[in-house]
Order: sequence, then C-alpha cells, then structure tokens
Amino acid sequence: MPSKPAVPFEAALDSATAEGNTEENWDQVCDYVKNGQRKPQELLEQILKRLRQTQKPRV
Repeated sequence: MPSKPAVPFEAALDSATAEGNTEENWDQVCDYVKNGQRKPQELLEQILKRLRQTQKPRV
C-alpha cells in the first residue's frame, strides 16, 4: 500500500504554483503521482488550470 504524503494535495499544489516555490514543493506534488494517488494527466490539468487563472490579460 502506498504511503500517503504528509501534505494534502491541494496545499502542496498551492505551494508549488506560488511565487517563490522550491523544488521540495514540487517533490511533494509529484509524490502523489508516484504513489498512484493522482494520475499524471490530472496533475497536468490542475497545473494548467492554475496557470490560466494567473495569466495576465493581453492589452
């Protein structure tokens, strides 16, 4: 049985996609994929969704 990462997925993703993130933040997010708790495609969709939310409108 895969071990559960210590940080909840949403909190880890928030930290990883925030300004000033670290490699450790991304490692926590990737642990969910490695442990089979999230599918790679699901992680990619979450990241793209956050990028679209933070994208500045073109003038």
